[in-house]
Amino acid sequence: MNVSGASAQNSGRIIGFRTGDPAAQVIGFYADAATRAGYRVVSRVDAGPSVSLLLQRGAGENVSISATRVGNFTQAQILVAGSGPGG
Repeated sequence: MNVSGASAQNSGRIIGFRTGDPAAQVIGFYADAATRAGYRVVSRVDAGPSVSLLLQRGAGENVSISATRVGNFTQAQILVAGSGPGG
């Protein structure tokens, strides 16, 4: 899903998916990939079956990732938001 703000410079995307991998493994994968892409980890929270991660690059490119174990699968959501062209 694409989300737009008041102008083309303020936009983002939301991506959701399920996987059989544990929540911590999902977050670890994205933390590693994001740091290789130039993002820095702002915070990571481990709360029982849920793990969340906040990443930032530059002045306004943010990625929030959350993963929650539900039964036999992990539900993950990635929110990409930015203040540059393309979000």
